[in-house]
Amino acid sequence: MKKNPILFVLSLSLLFSAPLRAQNTLSVANIEASAGKTIMVPVGMSNADEIVAAQFDIALPYALDGDMVLTNRGNGHTVSCRSLGNNVYTVIVVSMEGKTLRGNDGTLVTIPIKVDPAAVEGDYAYITLTNAVLAKRDGSNACTGTA
Repeated sequence: MKKNPILFVLSLSLLFSAPLRAQNTLSVANIEASAGKTIMVPVGMSNADEIVAAQFDIALPYALDGDMVLTNRGNGHTVSCRSLGNNVYTVIVVSMEGKTLRGNDGTLVTIPIKVDPAAVEGDYAYITLTNAVLAKRDGSNACTGTA
């Protein structure tokens, strides 16, 4: 059987010419919690690019219960948040020196929330991330998604 080498070469050139875009995402893991307890909600960042700052809105099912904690991915960064009402917060992670956040995968910030004492075991409470920005040194938003 005669093979068509032109088709094979064309297929390879299409494969290697397709634009590759780095993946830079924020996510919240599924966690289990008990009624009336304070839990730490991890917000993870997976980044292929060098990221110098992050900003996102997070809608929590229950009240914030303490300060947000920046993990060791920070590199002279600080974390701050502003309430938008109804348990929705804007979170900002920034370095005034413009340093790059450490690592490429893992928890960036943990957020303490107090689970409602009337929460029923087995019920789901949803946490959503919106308006995410993962800033590169040039100020462009490298965020490719949230989960």
